[in-house]
Amino acid sequence: MTEFTKFGFSQETLDILAKKGFESPSKIQEKSFPILMQTEKDMVGQSQTGSGKTAAFGLPLIEKILQEKRSKHIKAIILCPSRELAIQVGQELESFVGKRDLSVFTIYGGQSYIKEKRKIKSGIDILVGTPGRIIDHLDNKVLDFSNIDYFVLDEADEMLNMGFIDDIYQILETTPQEKRTILFSATMPNAIIKIVENFMKEYELIKIKSNTLTSDTVNQYYYTIQKKDKPELLYRLLDIQNEFYGIVFCRTKADVDELTKLLKQKGYNADCIHGDISQNQREKVISSFKKGFVKTLIATDVAARGLDVKGLTHVINFSIPENTEDYTHRIGRTGRAGKSGTAITFVESNEIGRIKSIQKKIKTNIEECQIPTPQDIINLQKENLKEKVGIAIDNHEFEDNKDLANELLKLDKPETVISALLNITFKEKFSTKRYSNISKPNTKTVQQNTNDEAKLFVAIGKNSGMDKKELIQYLSDISGVDQQDINDLRMLNDFSFINVIQEDAKKLIKSFYKKGKNGRPLISKAKENRKNK
Repeated sequence: MTEFTKFGFSQETLDILAKKGFESPSKIQEKSFPILMQTEKDMVGQSQTGSGKTAAFGLPLIEKILQEKRSKHIKAIILCPSRELAIQVGQELESFVGKRDLSVFTIYGGQSYIKEKRKIKSGIDILVGTPGRIIDHLDNKVLDFSNIDYFVLDEADEMLNMGFIDDIYQILETTPQEKRTILFSATMPNAIIKIVENFMKEYELIKIKSNTLTSDTVNQYYYTIQKKDKPELLYRLLDIQNEFYGIVFCRTKADVDELTKLLKQKGYNADCIHGDISQNQREKVISSFKKGFVKTLIATDVAARGLDVKGLTHVINFSIPENTEDYTHRIGRTGRAGKSGTAITFVESNEIGRIKSIQKKIKTNIEECQIPTPQDIINLQKENLKEKVGIAIDNHEFEDNKDLANELLKLDKPETVISALLNITFKEKFSTKRYSNISKPNTKTVQQNTNDEAKLFVAIGKNSGMDKKELIQYLSDISGVDQQDINDLRMLNDFSFINVIQEDAKKLIKSFYKKGKNGRPLISKAKENRKNK
């Protein structure tokens, strides 16, 4: 706790941190606190999800506002890409404030507009919100940012991925030039750099390496599996774990709904969140998950953004992530606070190139595993049962049922009675009939797709009028390459970059060879010295 005293925090803040169990600052906090507490500079922090960013900007923000002369206008805006992240940030800031005279309020779509309007009009100090809801209140003259002192943009690259870049500009243009701006982002694409150049004054740039979030504390594995067999593989992995508490990521809302339905039908303790679920239901599900009442949460990337739950044992990629950044975001949710975690990815035969590419980029081994057989699972469950019984005996956790045990033992031999009890209790669980057959992947297809990926230059950018989805569909329609195999699309104004396996690269180059302008092909191998940032 003494490590926080050197930054100039008040005793009230130090007491709150002690009660919350803070022992030492994270890397991003260590570097942010001196800048935000002891200077007036703007700041850009490049750091992954789960690195302690909320405290990094929240604690100095609270200290500064409490020291300033009080007034009715909003002092600080914190812009978040999702409702979940906004709620989480708002709650954490409130916990840092404690009983002190400073108000934090969070606004987001799905909450009562009238309630938000009434609270804003009553006067608040720190406003946390999502872009859409903030713009709604700006358009209706409920919000006025002309006098704010601080502007915080959290998860800036995710804002970009979700199409909020124009909203960010619209909101920033309503704020005064003399405000202090703080920006956090896991990556620094061109669009984010432009925000820095256009809206920030003298600033400090902080970069925190992310390798400890992915490699040191998270054991990473993958299974090669046919799409139709993915649910069966998930059942087996849930059964083989002694204690499972984790998130299963799917690509689409429909996938989330279907998988959740299958799990519930099988009797698993699972629930889901995605963009079409009402905010009230979403909050109930997240609350149940955080309290451990729900052990398996099925989610899309966007719905889970900002969801920070302690103690997760697993992250399972039911659908392989679209890019390396999404992969690191997902698996960074486990293996925190010094504990180890497990990340498992389901990989179809035509996706082997993608998992190999991710492995190469994060410079970490992702080990391929053999699918556990039904008998493997049953044998392990029996061993787990023996261990639990041994622990119960050691802890004398049998006294309540001793009389009944003596009565049962009068019925027959001890082994016969115990066998009957096991059959009554575990007959279905210890039966191989519980599991369906899993087909072997097409090994020929696997071998064809284990080659390295190629980066391609595509002479089509945002100025063409296409968005990312439309461009991927266009490339797929012309070349015959599956949309899911076109990876890591980075779309700039006049051109784009994609990653595909070598075999698909040949198809794309050949298909678009005569479709370019001025004698140049529309698609070509990206040159190493081409500026693509």
